[in-house]
Amino acid sequence: MKSTNTLYGGDFHQDWDGKYQQALSLYFVKFIQAYKAEGIDITAITIQNEPRYQTSGYPTMTMSWQIQRDLIKWHMGPLFRQNNINTKILILDHNWDLHEYPENILRDNDAKQYVGGVAWHCYAGDKSEPERLHSKFSNIDQYFTECSGFAASPDFKGNLVWNFDNLFLHQPRVWAKAVLFWNIALDQNHGPMVQVQGCKDCRGVVTVYSGSDRYQKEVEYYIIGHLSKVVKTQAVRIDSTDNVNGLRSVAFENPLGTIAVVVLNTQDQGKQFALNFNGVRYSYNLPGKSVASFLYSP
Repeated sequence: MKSTNTLYGGDFHQDWDGKYQQALSLYFVKFIQAYKAEGIDITAITIQNEPRYQTSGYPTMTMSWQIQRDLIKWHMGPLFRQNNINTKILILDHNWDLHEYPENILRDNDAKQYVGGVAWHCYAGDKSEPERLHSKFSNIDQYFTECSGFAASPDFKGNLVWNFDNLFLHQPRVWAKAVLFWNIALDQNHGPMVQVQGCKDCRGVVTVYSGSDRYQKEVEYYIIGHLSKVVKTQAVRIDSTDNVNGLRSVAFENPLGTIAVVVLNTQDQGKQFALNFNGVRYSYNLPGKSVASFLYSP
């Protein structure tokens, strides 16, 4: 199935008779069915993590957009449909700079009919790329599926501002239905790793110290907390004033009608601003390089 005949590195074989693509698709069907048998529904899958990257140091594989297109069009999509599987198939699952990859797949209507969305990572490219893709394929959902903190960047304020500015405020504004960090928990040595060549300075949302009961909530924990405190399941993003005088924002309407707003001050100095909820005005002074979450009940 792979050029290396191992989990590590290599390419997915271009098999002209489709036997490998069919086998991989059947694997996904059985995986989803096995979880469902245990009462767990799989909402979405990506076919291959970072399909334009490979290394011999840990399990990876490259997969061209042509292969991913054909796999979806001729094998996985039809198999999902035949087995009444509603799990979404997300394409790409790689960086913003690889926007041509999903575009090429989506230009094929026979493949597009089975595509449930596009998954993006943060490590290269323009953070607004999902917006441009949405302008071409407005009926295709966008998901932000990976970004990691790193030990080489320990500044709490700097990480807070960057992650809100680029991810947790900006990605919902460019149509992301979800924003995810990579590792929820790692130890003090940035592991455990599958192999020694894995990410050697990745930071988890929580650091759990091996051999003790000690743990540490990292900046990513508080970033997630700011949104999860006020944004509820099935919330819908609504418009809000953004990028004015160093202030960034995102707003949501929750299922029961409450309005959640998260505001970031990207500047060093404090900023005074006002929230206006249908004529109800609330003033707030937000310190520099900080964020605040608001919940309004009409």
